[in-house]
Amino acid sequence: MLEKCRESPDGDVYRLVGSVTHESATLLRGELEELAITPIQRLVLDLSLLDFIDTGGLGVLVGVRRKFQDVGKEFVIVNPSEKVLIVLRMTRLAALFGVDPA
Repeated sequence: MLEKCRESPDGDVYRLVGSVTHESATLLRGELEELAITPIQRLVLDLSLLDFIDTGGLGVLVGVRRKFQDVGKEFVIVNPSEKVLIVLRMTRLAALFGVDPA
């Protein structure tokens, strides 16, 4: 589900692949929160290969964003797939994450 793509001075890039549901959200939350306590200052999460996300997955994204902010780091999502962008827009989270080009 979570794959490391590359390390960069601008932030480490990870990719979510497949789907994030209530069943997988706990595992994902743990993996992402562990990254918040590493030396990286910025985490970029690429959602281009994410096919589906439910409310559990959305909750993880919001919670992890807050966790990163609490420790003075940046959590960014980029390239949401069309299906995921629709969900982000419907829940008004596209603006929160700055991924809505409209």
